Amino acid sequence: MGRATSVQLENSIALLLILAALVLPGCEGTGGNDRALECFSIEDCPNGSVCFLGACTDPNYKITSVYAEMSPPSDSPHLQQVSPDRVDLSAGLFDLSLRQAVTISGKVLAEGVAPDVTGLTGLLQAETTTAIPGHNLLRQAAVSGSGYDLAVLPGTQTLTFTPNQGSQPPIAYAGQEIQSDGTWNLTYPAARLVSIQGRVRYTAALPPNVEGATVSGTAVDSSGATLRSTSALTDGNGEYTLFFPPDATVFTLTVGPGTNLDIPKTTRSSMTITAAPNWVDDIVLGVLPAVEIDASVKDALGEPVGRASVYFAGEVGAGHFTYAGSTDDQGNVKTKLWPGEYVVTVAPYKTDPWALTTSRVTIDSAAAPVYLTVSRKVQLSGTVRAFDGTPVTGAAFTLTRRGRALPREFSSATDGDGAFLLAVDPGDSLEDAEYELTIQPDLKSRLPYFRELIRIGTGDLLHDVRLYDATLAAGRIRDPGGAPLANVVVTFYSPELATDQPRMVGVGRTNSIGELVVPLPAMEQ
Repeated sequence: MGRATSVQLENSIALLLILAALVLPGCEGTGGNDRALECFSIEDCPNGSVCFLGACTDPNYKITSVYAEMSPPSDSPHLQQVSPDRVDLSAGLFDLSLRQAVTISGKVLAEGVAPDVTGLTGLLQAETTTAIPGHNLLRQAAVSGSGYDLAVLPGTQTLTFTPNQGSQPPIAYAGQEIQSDGTWNLTYPAARLVSIQGRVRYTAALPPNVEGATVSGTAVDSSGATLRSTSALTDGNGEYTLFFPPDATVFTLTVGPGTNLDIPKTTRSSMTITAAPNWVDDIVLGVLPAVEIDASVKDALGEPVGRASVYFAGEVGAGHFTYAGSTDDQGNVKTKLWPGEYVVTVAPYKTDPWALTTSRVTIDSAAAPVYLTVSRKVQLSGTVRAFDGTPVTGAAFTLTRRGRALPREFSSATDGDGAFLLAVDPGDSLEDAEYELTIQPDLKSRLPYFRELIRIGTGDLLHDVRLYDATLAAGRIRDPGGAPLANVVVTFYSPELATDQPRMVGVGRTNSIGELVVPLPAMEQ
């Protein structure tokens, strides 16, 4: 089974765009000599025009090149992949063929074990880079004792095997050059694993009784590659044992909640074995005893704020502690917290008039009530217009809050005058609220998807939007044998509209003859 991943923020809204921006050439045309020539395929259109919604249309090439990621349907034998080079839109219709996948088969065997012996079991993952910076493709397969079968694209892969056995860490095999079908046995260095032992204490003065904490770690080998350890739960004495791949000598260890949820996440770096045979120094959380707190959430008029989510994030001792809860009908929430400094986020129900509000509180060793006051939502309004100034009606309008522990999203659509009105969370005394604004116009408008970042302070905001003109990305997708391929979802990324990594600017799907036409935002308005 395969999947793809990307570090880019735009992938979080890919499903919305797939549903909203499917573009299929060919539909009913319009008659008459004074109207655009009707069409059912790109080939029906002369002089460099393309078939868009049944009419031959000037593609208006203002974006010179894009990256294209192609995702065949789930029942297809072909794999998700990225075009090896940028697609030059100014050259006219693009014609892309998927690459043929290859299948490797084999076992994961402990060192010194013959190939006919039952292998290790676990999960094998293959990762390869693509032409899109920061955008890698992943494939994975389960590994049984009799082996595995994994389909990948030809090229250089990093294979990572994660054993099912809890005492064996993941092993990465970088630089695997896979170009054809074949047997690909992997050797697991079971006899050369590095083990360490340690314990976790609440404070240096208390007994080592931090039971039920999760401990895991990383190290760096001689080539600079990151090595990951197993994960372990501390026992009744706060002790744990971890296993690392070979060459691990200096460790970074992280402690977090396990069966015991009241554990602040704590990281210790530059740890080495300090006592025979393999003990490392104690990890001291440095926390005072936890205290019961009773928080009351109200608005500025003293009205209780019920059914609101409350999220505490605090720096306590040597680590970071989080707690998530919700208020009762009287606006109260009770919990137990470690003394420290906390950022508290209150997120009322989206249909309530109250707004997401962030404040800072100090929890000391003496239990004391905590009073939290939330603000009210503000109005974001404006008009969406096309690049030529005409109002854009019926456009899906979404505002997503960024940089907060609790997700918040507000949606609406423009009215007949292109206007919109949304009640949204404002900024607060700590900082403005940062939002990602996305607009998906109606397909018939020929206008492209739009995205920008905006900030909202403590008051109402009027924010008009002028959309980009569109370039029509038009072309065909074929299978490895050259036959047109239907129902391929193609995601386009533009390096021209971003300052860091290429930005997703549109999504389309091929029709029954492998064609698609997708409006993409041009640089000039």
